[in-house]
Formats: sequence, C-alpha cells, structure tokens
Amino acid sequence: YLTESAKKGVQIYALVGEPEWALNNYQDEILTEIERVRRINKLVDADVGIKGIVIDVEPYTLDEWNENSDNIMKSYTELIKLFYDNKESLELYICVPFYYDDLGYESFLNECISQYCDGLLVMNYSVGNESDNIKTEIMMCEKYDKAIYSIYELNAPNDIVKNSNTYFGGKMSDIEKNYKEMKNRYHFILVGYPNITKFMNNLASFCLEKCKK
Repeated sequence: YLTESAKKGVQIYALVGEPEWALNNYQDEILTEIERVRRINKLVDADVGIKGIVIDVEPYTLDEWNENSDNIMKSYTELIKLFYDNKESLELYICVPFYYDDLGYESFLNECISQYCDGLLVMNYSVGNESDNIKTEIMMCEKYDKAIYSIYELNAPNDIVKNSNTYFGGKMSDIEKNYKEMKNRYHFILVGYPNITKFMNNLASFCLEKCKK
C-alpha cells in the first residue's frame, strides 16, 4: 500500500490519539505509537514510508473537561512535546478544532505551533464560516512558517455532527469554492483540504493539494 500510494503522489501519515491521552500516565502509549511507525518504515524504502504522525486527541470531549480544562491542556501540551522530542525524522502535525482561541487557549496554539509541531490540521467544521474561523491559526502559522490544513466535515448529521457542521449531501464544488475564497483571503494557506481515508489500524492516507506561499 505504501509503495502504490507513493507512486500516486499520496503521502501517508499515522493518525493517532485518544482523548484520555491528554491526561497523565499515557507516556508508554505515545512512545509505542512512534515505535510502531518506525517499525513499518523499516520494511520499505525511505522515500515511500510513513511521512509523519498526526495527533488527534480532542481533550475537550473528556468528562473532566468542564471542571479541569486548564490542567488538561497543560498535560496535553506535555504530551505533544513528548511526541515532538521523540519523532526524529518524522513530521508531526496537530489536529485542532477551530475554536481553541475562542476558549482562551491561544497560548496553547502559540506554544505548540512555535515549538512542537510541523503544522496544523484545523477541524474547520462550520459551514460558511471557515474563513473567519481559521484567522488566528493562519496568523500563527505564518509567523512561525508552519503548514496549515483546513479540514471539512463530510459525515452525515447525527447526535454530534449538526447540519451547520457538515457538507454532507452537497457538492464537492461547494467545498472547492469555499477553499478558493480562503486562499484569496489568506495567502499563507500552504495546503488545501486533505482527503482522509482510515485504514490498517488507524493509519491514514492524506491526499494533499500543495500550494505555493
């Protein structure tokens, strides 16, 4: 799969994370995930291996969040730092919601973008508001010369995904139009919207549209 994906220009990243990882005592799981990627990469040529790791933890879904969010974000920052300190040649991306700045966690974004990652994947799930939602993240990524992705929700509405969050049932042209509007507003969006397909125990293929700065 890795070899065939490389022939098609598709980069493969390991998508890892559980909400509980934002709490303490999950260092072993983190190091195990990094080692798993390294073991896979030893089986293939260097130019077709897994390119990096995407951390998708979403700590705000924890039951403890409402009463202890500040401490959770502190331990989450330490988790990301642990990943970054041990990633070696792998790239590291952090998957974040568009509203961390609205929750008062701009300092978290600034610290992680400046020191502990190669870029962001922003879960930009608010149809029609994507351009405004991503302003803070764009400015920080531009400041620190990091890549940024805007992710669109395509799943069907359910108890968690509302109609206002998703492009389900619409046309890809709607997403393309929205993305072009963001490109025109923010020259620094380096990368487009990834097409993510989960496979093989949480490995994920990211079809990336590269854009010039």
